[in-house]
Amino acid sequence: MNEELIRMDKELNQRYEILIEQYKLSRNITEELKEQDQMRWVQEMNSIRVMVEEMLINEIMAM
Repeated sequence: MNEELIRMDKELNQRYEILIEQYKLSRNITEELKEQDQMRWVQEMNSIRVMVEEMLINEIMAM
């Protein structure tokens, strides 16, 4: 069982990182934005993180 949990953890972490990057690209959240408007960058990143976390939680619950 531990091996299965470790595997799931790795997969979910990889999926989390991929989804974060995809949403950053789709919303044009760049390092340039971070330099120009830090508050907006933080707001956008927080929004993306919450959305991705909710998606992954829903996926886990559906298993």
